[in-house]
Amino acid sequence: MEKAKAEIRPLSTGGYVAPNVVCGRARQVLAATVVSILALLFGITMGWTSPVQSLLQSDRSPIGRLTDEEFSWLASLTLVGGLTGPFLWSRLADKLGRKGGCYLAAACYLLGWGLTALTARHGLLLAARFLNGLAGSGGLIIGPAYISETAQSAIRGALGSVVMLSLNAGVLFSYTLGAILSYQAFNLLCTAIPVIFFLLFLWMPESPEYLWNKKEIKAAEASLLWLRDDNEKCVQEEMDSLARYASDQGGASASALVSTRGRRKAMIIGLGLFSWQQFSGVVPILAYTAFIFDKSGSSIAPERAAIIVGVIQLMASFVSSFIVDRCGRRLLLFISYVFMGLALLTLGTYFYLESVNTDVSSFRWIPVLCLSVHVLNYGLGAGPIPYIVTSETLPIDIKGLAVSVVIWWGTFLAFLNVKFFPVFIDKVGLSECLFSYGILSVAGCLFVWSAVPETKGIPLHDILLRLNRGSKVEV
Repeated sequence: MEKAKAEIRPLSTGGYVAPNVVCGRARQVLAATVVSILALLFGITMGWTSPVQSLLQSDRSPIGRLTDEEFSWLASLTLVGGLTGPFLWSRLADKLGRKGGCYLAAACYLLGWGLTALTARHGLLLAARFLNGLAGSGGLIIGPAYISETAQSAIRGALGSVVMLSLNAGVLFSYTLGAILSYQAFNLLCTAIPVIFFLLFLWMPESPEYLWNKKEIKAAEASLLWLRDDNEKCVQEEMDSLARYASDQGGASASALVSTRGRRKAMIIGLGLFSWQQFSGVVPILAYTAFIFDKSGSSIAPERAAIIVGVIQLMASFVSSFIVDRCGRRLLLFISYVFMGLALLTLGTYFYLESVNTDVSSFRWIPVLCLSVHVLNYGLGAGPIPYIVTSETLPIDIKGLAVSVVIWWGTFLAFLNVKFFPVFIDKVGLSECLFSYGILSVAGCLFVWSAVPETKGIPLHDILLRLNRGSKVEV
């Protein structure tokens, strides 16, 4: 008898989403939330520089007054730590498991924040920032992979957004509590968060896909039973899916990243999305939010304006987690890049007019509005969706290595942005920097249109088959 074929819409428009009961929704949400504490800590690390800059560059600094150059290294060394981590974490996640890798990342955070809280030496503070960056790369590599391997297709996008939601919550955490608490009290509070992660993550299961890949079939089934709230029918369907999918896997070598058409496409998608995430200028803007508001002459205190921006970004990430599986990935990316670009072009115009001595006193509200629009749209699309789509388009046997390459590239661009942002401002001017980021943001729409598929509601193995073979899937 001829095999039945299911005609499914191409990836560019999304696939048919069959009626699907989510089994164990609460447990999957819990697992995603707990593992995203690592992203929360990285957000705290990234936002830390904004509230402490004025203190560390004053005579009251606990480590001695820092110059602009010294502070730029303090801000960017986190990303240097991130650059050294990706390939290490991919190997550890494959060798020790997703849980083992997460525990090691949390241990690095514990050491890094402990040093930050206790040291009075500039050199040790730099080492602490490096450790926190190293841990952050681990959380951003292993966390999204863990979520994509434990969540059902119907809620995978929403749960994948929890990573960016947590990261943005961490930035806001720094902006608010960093401005309220004393320097040491704030750092001690941050030191306690990895301990909380250890205690909570003990109760979470290992990734069933990882266990299956290691031939631990019974353990994979037990993990799925917990995640799917003991629904045996649901678990059996997913075990059958794992069995079919596993037969197509190849070797996890560097050449395997580009060994098939689908894998080459997935790498282009991942590298491109993380490139445009950094081309939007969000990392230096978050690191120097208070500085930008201070330069704008806004009547709002820089610290308060930074908190406003952090709240808006967190709200956007929260909204994104609810609509990403309804609106789709591509639409949110289009909206995100267009409005981020317009916001930066408008802000650049404001600073240009100010630089040529045009009276802008009636428009002091523009910087707050533009940065709010920028981070709002970043939180809706350009922030969370690269993590979601990258995890969705990569097969499990190369996911660790491939995500490491993609995260390394994104971190490298972020480091260049943060380290040289003050230099660019000094050499060409703040308005020209903002114009450049704005143009690049709008150009991101072209990349999305030409290269990024719609993956909402499509099972992971179907996405991989489509990237390789087109839109017809045998059933």
